[in-house]
Amino acid sequence: MMVEIEIISSLQNILAIYAVYAKNEKIPVYIGQLMKLKNRIVQHLIRRDSSIVTGANGYSLNPDYVKKVAWWEHDLFKTKKHLIAAELIAFKQMNPIIRSQSNNKEVDGISNSEDFGNKITQLFQGKPSGVLTIIDLSQVLHSIAELKSRIQQLEERLK
Repeated sequence: MMVEIEIISSLQNILAIYAVYAKNEKIPVYIGQLMKLKNRIVQHLIRRDSSIVTGANGYSLNPDYVKKVAWWEHDLFKTKKHLIAAELIAFKQMNPIIRSQSNNKEVDGISNSEDFGNKITQLFQGKPSGVLTIIDLSQVLHSIAELKSRIQQLEERLK
């Protein structure tokens, strides 16, 4: 079952592989793995102090252009090494513009396991476990205008 949310505070702190999408929602701008989803998304989009946002690695993600964050959960994500191995498979599957800086040598045995690889490949070919849709200021203003119009219509009916 896929969870769709619009408020960062509704995110859970779970083990996951996540993809960040900008205007083109077909190719992720960034893929990463994490132990606590909510904390990491807050770090990227609210506090804006993650290495990918600050450009500490020589390239950066501009949070103002983020439109969607999708994440995948799986029972096989039981250790940091399993998450990193799954992230490597996600890189191959989704070909993000920016990749996190994982240490590949630590997880070669896991990511090269046929059983693990097949299960994780299937995971990324399906729907994500959840999606956070980021609305921008113009969408907020449009929603406010719609609400004002509906309130006026209701007030007129009540007269």
